[in-house]
Amino acid sequence: RWNIPGASIAVLADGEVLEAAAGIANLNSGLRVTPDTLFPYGSITKALTSTLVLRLVQQGLVALDAPVTDYVPEFRPASAELAERITLRHLLAHSSGLPGTIFRDTGWGDDALRANVELINRHPHYFEPGLMFSYCNSGLLLLGRIAETVSGQAWHQVFQSVLAQPLGISTLVTRPEFALRHPFAVGHVRNRQNHRWQVDPHPFAFASHGPAGSAPAGRARDLLEIVRVYLGQGPNAGFLDPALVREAWSTQSRPPTDLLTRRWGLGWTLYDWVQGVEVVGHNGSTAGTISFLRIHPETKSAVVLLVNSTSGLLLSDEVFREVFRSLAGVWEPGVPASAPGFTPEPARYEGVFEDIHGRIELRARGEDLQIHTVARNCNAGISDRATSAVLRNYTANGFYTEGQVSRYTMNVGDERTRLVERSALCTLANGDVYFHDGYLAMKKV
Repeated sequence: RWNIPGASIAVLADGEVLEAAAGIANLNSGLRVTPDTLFPYGSITKALTSTLVLRLVQQGLVALDAPVTDYVPEFRPASAELAERITLRHLLAHSSGLPGTIFRDTGWGDDALRANVELINRHPHYFEPGLMFSYCNSGLLLLGRIAETVSGQAWHQVFQSVLAQPLGISTLVTRPEFALRHPFAVGHVRNRQNHRWQVDPHPFAFASHGPAGSAPAGRARDLLEIVRVYLGQGPNAGFLDPALVREAWSTQSRPPTDLLTRRWGLGWTLYDWVQGVEVVGHNGSTAGTISFLRIHPETKSAVVLLVNSTSGLLLSDEVFREVFRSLAGVWEPGVPASAPGFTPEPARYEGVFEDIHGRIELRARGEDLQIHTVARNCNAGISDRATSAVLRNYTANGFYTEGQVSRYTMNVGDERTRLVERSALCTLANGDVYFHDGYLAMKKV
């Protein structure tokens, strides 16, 4: 029906976990998907890394408002003064101003995260710490390195000893070789000649970005066990102090405009839906897979959907809409409404915007804007070709893109759904102008 290889879903409702799975885990082998099949989590891993760090906070090993340099002495970016002001809270809230993503394979050894810190040191700072939210994989790598230094263990070891093992989740894995013990769903991409699905030529992303989501994997219901920790349910209800949970799910940073419907907690996305409904969650994508997690704290319900291909938006929209309308009475909003009498003026917003991820050009096209993106060489792994999309101008400085789950720098399919991604132009107090898509802030040049 949705023309995808396979998927696994788990739903938490009324204290019970319900599961379903369908399709093929690996088109080369024909292995079928079951609820016990492990899927790569992609960036949903960031919520797990954040949970691990909060556990270290609870144990008194780290402090949220301590400088990163207290724990990572090799963290020495160009501006030493700024480095001293970046705290763990900034990393968890994606408000550090560090370069967002540096996709470089630093190997599979225990020094991989330390080598990533050296790469971060070589790039400029993009804005003052705490100024605003901008999605930052580099911050998660630093958090992983902090976990290493305070525990004396390599990342994949501390993940097991601090998080997976105490929670009793043996199917949470952080490296591809650990997945060999379990049925595993590899990612799939489109063949460019015949457009059919094929196993991703690189079914595992490099392990050196593990804390940000490159390689960790597990079952759908394993993520619900993490959610139950935050909801105070089950045998692990006391794993995190309730005060830490409240802080994790409260606003720590936000984009500099209320046109965007996302805020950020400590490692978690906070979504503002219609009718005042507040939802917590995260999305993920890696190595030909895509994943979705949404939690409705008021009803203590949650849904996890894992897909082993670069498509999945149509499936998530239909399944989540049905489930969340039943649980919460509402689902994610679609196309935003313009104010009465609003007239689009796309030519006002033309310009070029850059950061470490790439270069964005906005050009007027009728009543809309054409957004054209080219990834930077340091992030060649994001996309092997330029991408384009149409931005609809629906209010002053506000835009939306239909059917996109990318942040304009990743090709994840051309699905058309009622779901949209909002973006906005933001002018800060110092006069700097940014294009913000709800995830990344890119400065006008």
